[in-house]
Amino acid sequence: MVAAMALFVTFSGCDSPSKLAGAIEGSWSGAPETLSNTTDGIVTGVDSYLFTKTGATDGSVEIATMISLNEALPGDSSIVQPISLSAAAKATAQGMWVAVDDDEISLTIDPTTIEVSVDPDAVVLETSLLTGNDESVASTLKPAIAERIKKQIVRVITVKYLDIKHFDDIKIKDNRMKFEIGKAHLVMSRQGSMEE
Repeated sequence: MVAAMALFVTFSGCDSPSKLAGAIEGSWSGAPETLSNTTDGIVTGVDSYLFTKTGATDGSVEIATMISLNEALPGDSSIVQPISLSAAAKATAQGMWVAVDDDEISLTIDPTTIEVSVDPDAVVLETSLLTGNDESVASTLKPAIAERIKKQIVRVITVKYLDIKHFDDIKIKDNRMKFEIGKAHLVMSRQGSMEE
């Protein structure tokens, strides 16, 4: 009975905001999630968080999201056939957090720190009907496409980051953290080890 109660306490959360702050400190990585899904394409991302304590119950947070985008584009004037596009990007932001309860933290992300990078060389344009000349034209389009993708991702990621205001109902056990953001139920895994 005692063991069962101890397990319940461990799974349910921490005893105080300061204990939660100590438990959440460190690096955490989430699972892939869909950030945008339209008829034009799909944007998915994997979040990682680095929580650093600067006080007993608060600290700074760095967020990084590895993003992949897949969509179909209409043909360019020099490329008649539609193009399948895939690209990779990275978004980052910084902010502050504070443990406000034994199972809740409040976050404030600074929108001026949001950055998105897209590597033009990592943009892949595909169609089964590309000729050698078409491939050369497609290559010249990559920088402009990368810039368009960046603007698209900035819009999507800004909405996502600024919607992160609370981690609610936090439960940490065996280097896994379950929590809620709004109505979404999420799980992240600790990266690396934390000293006891």
